[in-house]
Amino acid sequence: MVDNFGSVDWQKQQSDDSEMARVVDLLKNGFLPRGNTLKDESPYVQTILRDWKKFHLLDGVLYRTVSPEGQEVNQLVLPKKYHTMALKGVHDDVGHQGKEKTLWLARQRFYWPKLERDVNERVETRGRCQRRKTPVKPRAKLVPIHSTRPLEIVCIYFVGLER
Repeated sequence: MVDNFGSVDWQKQQSDDSEMARVVDLLKNGFLPRGNTLKDESPYVQTILRDWKKFHLLDGVLYRTVSPEGQEVNQLVLPKKYHTMALKGVHDDVGHQGKEKTLWLARQRFYWPKLERDVNERVETRGRCQRRKTPVKPRAKLVPIHSTRPLEIVCIYFVGLER
């Protein structure tokens, strides 16, 4: 599962990812690009800079802090090469729980731009999940029945029969 991530040197892994290294560098220097300077940054860096105040360094590792349900959560900003492994851990390894549960589990631990899109793709493209999912049967449209004279339509409801 995702607990195997504990042995990873996250500071090194984040610095090996050029876009994450750029964000870490900006955070360390306290410099927030604006205007034309911001346009020079990659879409990944621009996405992170939109929520600049939520990001911080903890022991040299980049985290995003959010407060869902009133509880503060530090989400590890995950390098791209670990996205698939993380999704496997929060979806496949815990019993294919579905989109909402998988997304909740991922958000309790990790962050990367487009996390929700990646979770949705993972759940929707897994063959096992699609085979297990029961198809929705189309139902007939309900239409009113109009009567033209009294007692033309008689309805009887059977609630239960006593013996």
